[in-house]
Parts: sequence; C-alpha cells; structure tokens
Amino acid sequence: EPVRIPPAPVDGESIVDSTGALEFSEVPKRLGVIGAGVIGLELGSVWGRLGAEVVLLEALDDFLPMMDVQIARETQKIFRKQGLDIRLGARVTGTELKKGKVEVTYDTAEGSHTETFDKLIVSVGRRPRSEELLASDCGVTLDERGFIYVNEFCATEAPHVYAVGDVVRGPMLAHKGSEEGVMVVERIAGKPAQLNYDCIPSVIYTHPEVAAVGKTEQELKADGVEYKAGVFPFAA
Repeated sequence: EPVRIPPAPVDGESIVDSTGALEFSEVPKRLGVIGAGVIGLELGSVWGRLGAEVVLLEALDDFLPMMDVQIARETQKIFRKQGLDIRLGARVTGTELKKGKVEVTYDTAEGSHTETFDKLIVSVGRRPRSEELLASDCGVTLDERGFIYVNEFCATEAPHVYAVGDVVRGPMLAHKGSEEGVMVVERIAGKPAQLNYDCIPSVIYTHPEVAAVGKTEQELKADGVEYKAGVFPFAA
C-alpha cells in the first residue's frame, strides 16, 4: 500500500495517493507531486503530457540515486525539457486546503517556500500491507518495517510456509515476485532452485523509459570491485 506522511494527509480529493492519481476526472492545471522516485516520475510525466503543469518535490539531494549517475543526469535533463519542474532537496513540512486548492509548504537549503496546486499526489514509496495479516502465534515473523522475514529461499520461520513478492524484502516488482514464486515451487518439488537478485531488471515507465539491471558503477566502486565500463550512444 502507498506510504502516508503526516505533512500531507491523503483525503482522496485534493490530496491523493498513487491510486487516486489515476482517477482524476479532468487534467489539473497545476499538479504537485511529493516524491520524484519511480512512481512520482511515472505519474508526473503522464499528467504532464496531458497538459498539466507539474512540480515534483523530492526530499533527496540526488535525482534517481538508484540509477547510474550518467543515466540519472541525462534523464533529468530530458524530463526538464519536457516541462517537469523537478526540485531536489525539497522536504515538505505541511499542507493546507484553501478554496479548493492545496497550499504546500516545503523547506530547502535556501529556506521555506510555499506553492499552490489544484491537486497534490503523495508518492513517497510503498510498504507491505501486513498489519493484522497474521495470527500472533503462527510462527511467521515481521521485521521492523513490516516485511515478512524470509531466508534466501523465501522460507519463513514457520515450517513449510513461504512468502514471496511485495510482502518480503527486496524490490517491489511484479516479475521479482513471479520469479520468487517459481523458485519456491521448484524447491518444494525437490529441485535446487535459487534466485539471483542482482539479475532482476527494473524499469521506470516514463517517456523515454529508463531501465537498469545489476549494480551501478558507483556501487561497484564502493564495493571495491574491478570492472570495465562501456558507453554506446543511442543517437549513433
């Protein structure tokens, strides 16, 4: 389920989550998006192409830190050329409804700022919906973030009980959950199946799409792993 934040309580009308952002009856003239991650960019770029003036407020100082630095830099340039107003280091501190519009207050290194939007999307990530899911004595345990604890083979601490997908650790991706399910079935059938999480691709469905698989160059540097880097321009 979408993560909620106290400064921007979702009301389903003026302030919405990622689900509500798909149910607008008309294109908002001015749209605010809290969070410039995968979901925020996808929703912001869609409504931007439909004619909305889109402002994305991202608390982090870096744009798409999970991506290769060069890809993130070029992607940011493209999105800004498309009209997306991406503001980094912008931490939202409060919202207020005024005459059918949403007034958003946020802080940056330069101080406090206020913007007014017709609609506001809160897209700061998702979390597992595990509350009240399990009986306290079932033997399945949750970690501090609400994910079901599993080992590398998706086995829980309860005998013969497995968990896969968004309710366990790792990226919240449909194909990741599917592969985990296949691995579990194969292991139940007695096969030595194992999943290599480093080979799971991720895609941001914007225009253009942004995709990656494996470790980034900065991650390899941090891990002290020797590597060779190659670059090929699509323009060629």
